[in-house]
Amino acid sequence: MVNVSILIEGFAREIKEGLEEATSTTTLVQDEGKTIVVDPGTVNPEQLAQMLGRHNLSFQSIDYVFLTHKHIDHCKNIALFPNAKVIDAWGITSGTRLEYKEGFAPTTNTQIIKTPGHSDDGISLAVNTQKGAYLIVGDVFWWRDDEKQKTDKNSLLQHHDPYAADKERLRKSREDILAIADVVVPGHGKSFMVQQ
Repeated sequence: MVNVSILIEGFAREIKEGLEEATSTTTLVQDEGKTIVVDPGTVNPEQLAQMLGRHNLSFQSIDYVFLTHKHIDHCKNIALFPNAKVIDAWGITSGTRLEYKEGFAPTTNTQIIKTPGHSDDGISLAVNTQKGAYLIVGDVFWWRDDEKQKTDKNSLLQHHDPYAADKERLRKSREDILAIADVVVPGHGKSFMVQQ
């Protein structure tokens, strides 16, 4: 059975002009005896260890760390997982070895989808569960804490991303996600059901 669990709900907020505080949503995927942590974020390591412990897991027991992109608020805690292989847009890193692998997925119920736009290296993890397709998308969709999270299709496609590297590619990635997702796990904000 495939399980998708939110360990940390991501947030992004401005403390004062020129000073922000943020961490990504950190998601746990358990499938076929493999454990995947998506975007380990910047939260306090003790908090992350506590959330893993609720699933009887530790930093050492994680098989893969999946990075939707390499912005620091998504990947700072990557070194906490000493035994994990790291999956990013380039391939799989294990220790000092990087293997360039197109289309690799850690389990048969997962699929990697290229989703550039917010950043050039954007990828998402699609997870097929009994409850439908979960798409863990990093910052393809994200909201600041002071923004209303509108999840109708038009609002999602038009939502402004001030950090987008390529707005046209981001819109295309958003369209691709919405065409296949039942549930979207955004980089910052609450997960939501897709209304078709």
